[in-house]
Amino acid sequence: MLYGDIDMGIFGFNFEISKIFRKRYFLKLFLFHLLFILLIPRLAMSESIPEQDILDAILGKRTFSDEHLNQMDLNADGTLDVADVVYLKQPIASFADPGSDIDETIGTHNVVINFSKSINVTLKYTVGGTATADEDYTALSGEVVVNGNSVIIPLSIISDTVFEGNETIKLSLVPSVDYLLGQERSHTITLKDNPYGSGADYIFILSSETLGVEGSPTEQKGFPPTLFSRTASINIMFSENNVLDAILNVAGSIGISDTETNAETIPSTSVSYNLGVLEMVFEYNTLSESFVTNPSIDHFNPDSPSFGNQNKKKLTNILTMQVNNFDISSEKFTDKQLEGIFSIGISGVLNDETTSFFNGTLVGTMQQ
Repeated sequence: MLYGDIDMGIFGFNFEISKIFRKRYFLKLFLFHLLFILLIPRLAMSESIPEQDILDAILGKRTFSDEHLNQMDLNADGTLDVADVVYLKQPIASFADPGSDIDETIGTHNVVINFSKSINVTLKYTVGGTATADEDYTALSGEVVVNGNSVIIPLSIISDTVFEGNETIKLSLVPSVDYLLGQERSHTITLKDNPYGSGADYIFILSSETLGVEGSPTEQKGFPPTLFSRTASINIMFSENNVLDAILNVAGSIGISDTETNAETIPSTSVSYNLGVLEMVFEYNTLSESFVTNPSIDHFNPDSPSFGNQNKKKLTNILTMQVNNFDISSEKFTDKQLEGIFSIGISGVLNDETTSFFNGTLVGTMQQ
């Protein structure tokens, strides 16, 4: 019974074990070939295209489907000719895709190059595009060692909070005697600007000030400040739909600085965005010769000006800026003229209980 028939009388059939094995073998073979056909990359199909098929197509001896003709056009020039026969015999290098879109925050991005045949060679490529090496991405060497039928070029992307708009990195394969170039000879990476936090510099002009002074006039000593039109240079950092932070650049601002610490930048105390109003608040200290801790004179004589005691007094300044009708989603990186209001509160002007207020209008634009 081991090599004989198996009685399947309940169904009325007899099967030989050898026949069952043969049927299973052919079924597995059929499924293997089907899987191979479905999964093999188009580039690797060049090895399965008979040279005679290409010659017959060139000479018009046989008729082929459009799909088959497209597969035989190995150099992707739209014409079947002797060059395709040459490509059949040589390894063909081609990018897996013509391009890719990535976010600036991705970290590392791999670009894949496929070969129609396994090869051991050093592949060379050029790097172009609008992105800047070592600022937007780590500089590439321009070559990579291939040992097999594919290789990757890893790109290390550098993320920052400077708004630059979308930029590109273009990789192009360099021809070689060791391989031919396929259809995808270049790959362009579109580098999307940081979607979570990008910034830009803005210039604001503060003008049309009005001055109000709080405190007891009988105890006011020293001299009220004079505020001219001022320019405030501010770097604002945004997310996609909100404001993240703001920094006042002392070097680019006129008459606004922390003279107590001589800091080059002044961070915001608070930032907010609500119902189209962008508000930024900066607090900093100044040491002013216009104000003295113990003035030795009570009144100013223009014919004989004197500040009396020259001990500088520390004043606390709070600059509040409100930009009106601002749409973060569409206007944060445009040259649209910004408008709003500002106020500067300076405490400790005449004595600890006296505060000066300056209010006015502001206009601003993005600095290019």
